[in-house]
Amino acid sequence: QNIHQVEESLQLLQLNQAQVSGEIKHEIELALTSANHFLRQQQDALNAQLAALFQDDSEPLSEIRTRCETLLQTAQNTISRDFTLRFAELESTLCRVLTDVIRPIEQQVKMELSESGFRPGFHFPVFHGAVPHFNTRQLFSEVISRQEATDEQSTRLGVVRETFSRWLNQPDWGRGNEKSPTETVDYSVLQRALSAEVDLYCQQMAKVLAEQVDESVTAGMNTFFAEFASCLTELQTRLRES
Repeated sequence: QNIHQVEESLQLLQLNQAQVSGEIKHEIELALTSANHFLRQQQDALNAQLAALFQDDSEPLSEIRTRCETLLQTAQNTISRDFTLRFAELESTLCRVLTDVIRPIEQQVKMELSESGFRPGFHFPVFHGAVPHFNTRQLFSEVISRQEATDEQSTRLGVVRETFSRWLNQPDWGRGNEKSPTETVDYSVLQRALSAEVDLYCQQMAKVLAEQVDESVTAGMNTFFAEFASCLTELQTRLRES
C-alpha cells in the first residue's frame, strides 16, 4: 500500500508541476507589472526634479552637479531597495504556491517524508540591483565636451573644454572669475542628457529585474521539483527493498 501511495504521489507531482506553471506565471506578471509602475513613477518624479534644478541659469554648475549627484544617487538607492523587497515578496509568494502544490502529496506520504528529512523550500538569490548605475560626473563631462561652439566662440571654448575637468572638480568652480566660462555651458543640453540617462536607467532596471526573476524562478522551480521527486523516488526504492 505504501509503495502504491508513493507511485501515486509521483504521478500527482508530475501533474501538479505542469498545472502550477500557469499560477507561477500569473504571480510573476503581477509582480513585474507593479514594479514597472513603480519605475515609471520614479522616472517621472526624477525628470520633474531635474527640470526644477536647471531653472536658474545663474546657479553655479558645480552646485547643480552636486545636487544632481545627490538626487540620482538617492533615487538609485530607493529603486534598488524597493526591488530587493519585491524580490523577497515574490519569493515568499512562489514558495506558498509551490507548498500548496505538494500539500496533497504530503498528506499521502507525510510520515515517510518526515522520516526522510525533506523540507519544502523555494529560494531566490539576492537581487543585484546595483548593476545599472548613474555616473553623473562622467555624464556632465561628456555632455559639455560634445557641445559645439559657434564660429566666434570656437577658440575660447576650446580652452574651456581643455580645462573643464580641472574646473569642475574644484569646490568653487563656477564662482567669481569663473563666471564667464560657466555661461558657455548650455544647461538645457545637460538637462536633456540627464533626463535621457534617467529614462535609460529605468529601462535597464526593468530589464534586469525581469531577467533575474526569470532565471531565479526557472532555477528555483527546477531544483524544488527535482529534490521532491528524488525524495519520493528514494522512498519508493526503500519501500520496495523492504
